[in-house]
Amino acid sequence: MSGWNPGRAGALVLAAVLTLSGCTSGGDDGGGDGGSERHSGPDAGTTSEASEAPPAVVEEDGFHRANTLPDPLAERVVTVPTQDGTGSAKLQIVSLDSDGEHVRLIGAWLQPSEGEGLASNALTSSAESVGLRPWVRLVDQESNTLLEPLQHDGGSGNFDPSAPADVSEAGPAPDTVHKTQCVCSALATSVPGDPSSGPTELFYLDFPAPSGDQVDILAGEHLEPLADVPVSQGEEFTYDTELTRIANSSSISQEFPWDYGAGATISRTLPLTSTAETVGGSFVEKDQEITRVNLPADVLFEFDSDELTGEAQDILDDSAAQLEEDAAGKTVTIEGHTDDEGEDDYNQDLSERRAAAVEEEMAQRLDGSDITLETEGFGESRPAVPNRDSQDRAIESNQEKNRRVSFSFESVEDVDASVDAGRELPDIPDMENASNATSEALAEGVMTGRGEGDDAEIQIAVTAFERTDDGIRLEAQVRTASGSYEADALSVLQPAAGDQHFGPNPYAGQSEQPSAADFSILDEEAQTLLSPTTASTTDCLCAQGSPLGTDLAGEPITLWAHYPDTELSGDEVVLRIADTAQLRLPVPEAAEG
Repeated sequence: MSGWNPGRAGALVLAAVLTLSGCTSGGDDGGGDGGSERHSGPDAGTTSEASEAPPAVVEEDGFHRANTLPDPLAERVVTVPTQDGTGSAKLQIVSLDSDGEHVRLIGAWLQPSEGEGLASNALTSSAESVGLRPWVRLVDQESNTLLEPLQHDGGSGNFDPSAPADVSEAGPAPDTVHKTQCVCSALATSVPGDPSSGPTELFYLDFPAPSGDQVDILAGEHLEPLADVPVSQGEEFTYDTELTRIANSSSISQEFPWDYGAGATISRTLPLTSTAETVGGSFVEKDQEITRVNLPADVLFEFDSDELTGEAQDILDDSAAQLEEDAAGKTVTIEGHTDDEGEDDYNQDLSERRAAAVEEEMAQRLDGSDITLETEGFGESRPAVPNRDSQDRAIESNQEKNRRVSFSFESVEDVDASVDAGRELPDIPDMENASNATSEALAEGVMTGRGEGDDAEIQIAVTAFERTDDGIRLEAQVRTASGSYEADALSVLQPAAGDQHFGPNPYAGQSEQPSAADFSILDEEAQTLLSPTTASTTDCLCAQGSPLGTDLAGEPITLWAHYPDTELSGDEVVLRIADTAQLRLPVPEAAEG
């Protein structure tokens, strides 16, 4: 496997160390020597119970922690299977504070009092592991956006924390390098030999300020979100003892950047998009501002042509009828899109010509309606899904989806995605029955890969499929069916970008790493497919990789996905994992409350 090895242990090696301490939140209780009061969670003024004792690293709930830290706003125990057992650590969010323009997140990474620990670089992106930067994002439910960390343009790790923030909003990043260009501290590659006597490791990241007063936190590539974490206002987190530290690379000044956003030049705030697809091939994308109804260009036009096919006429008839219902009184922009093959200029011209051809036909069908038509070509600049996997290999099914003509208009509450574009879903096998059942599973099965030379058997247990306040949540436990640790269990011999067990992965360091990005929910009665919520083509609200790379163990890893809040028909739906295998699930009930 490549990337992070959870079994490494030894002396904690840091390129540079700052000796810092978190103040307590009570003001008069001691522990801090200056700075603002630190309020910790909903009960302002509370501190960790151990903080009333003399300053020390103490054991709390099975993990070592500086007792000068405030009670966490949120926490999660992180466990990862290893060849010899299981490693663990605890992630705590000890501060999430806004100065009105930027937000600083400070996290604590705690080592267990017994058993094998995990290094904090579990939180890095496997696609860019060299930078050793935490890959953490915030979900702002109020604005329905995903906030990436503030970034800089000085290369991996190189920014000036003494420089004031000079930030411009950028669109989605074209590659994964930006994951190491966060305005943040570094992480460690090993665990301390004796965590009871060493400082507590802290890390920080700066973000654009969210709209709401709480956010969900996505830490690393595979951990489920920490939900509803409160954001304080003007309650700066300060340090004064030798019980905590932050690791910075040698390229960063060894002074803590007290100014939020210091050194930042780039901000990325991405709208969250829900996608519903018909079995026939059309699909609807929706965020808070725009609804986009997409038709596949391959059925509207011949290859490399802007002449509409005979088949296109019926599809445009259905589309016109649907627009009259969904977009009445609105301006509809007819957009042309291509995949990323060929020259940019050619693709731009083709997209404009195809948009114009569809506009000419639709104007006749919508004559007399109160819909205004416009056209715009985007070429390859706005893919709906990633054109390529993390090894830059073409994902042909995604490229086909990106070759499309779209009807874009101001978002409305409900849009019917029922336009039949003449496609058929590929048949995929049902999973085999699992011999070793998981007690809490709603549904469970065993699948095998499709690549040449691949005989790994992978057990999938869906342990949660439920409605939440803002959508549908799925959780699946993934392990080897044999119950043993199998190195490179997910590797495929000379794979095409489509032979991977979980579909080609555009996010993680290896395309074969498991992701829930291709976990789609098929509503057979409504003939629609739900995909996980996305933020452009750079993020999904789902597990984007695995802490084991392409290895699997007898102990499970967790893959999760968030879907838009959608009514589902009947008593069951089908979970389709890429084009590899499928499993039937009971339809979730309404969320409590």
